[in-house]
Amino acid sequence: MTANSLFDFSPFLKMYDPQDFASFFDPETATSWLKAQKIDGLDPSTILAENQKRIDALKQANEEAMAALGTLMKRQATIFEQLMNAARENTEKLDLSGSDNSAHRNMKACSEAIGAAVKLMKQLSDETQTASDEVFKEVSKQVDAAVKAISSM
Repeated sequence: MTANSLFDFSPFLKMYDPQDFASFFDPETATSWLKAQKIDGLDPSTILAENQKRIDALKQANEEAMAALGTLMKRQATIFEQLMNAARENTEKLDLSGSDNSAHRNMKACSEAIGAAVKLMKQLSDETQTASDEVFKEVSKQVDAAVKAISSM
């Protein structure tokens, strides 16, 4: 966000911090979860030690997914911010005498900025979802193949 921005989205965007999300995959949490499953013959410490590289890779994959979501949210906020700043700059050029006419023009500029922002944010979201769906279809085929391979062991 720019220094001269009308809005500060920073508190909202902190929800998408990959490092915060990664805390769900720390070894203590994983060990506790595995112990809670109460599977006979399951030693969580041994499983975690033997699979540490895989666990680290899982953590990394989830951090990257969360970072991608954070990037999308930052882009959405940037679209909104740019259009609202343009509306503000437009109102600064107008007659700010408080007359009905200037108030109407200011409201129109803000309304048009919000409308344009919503339209573009929706377009970005929709197209991102479409791309994600296509990738997921392909990955799902690989998941099915991996499940079949594991099931046949």
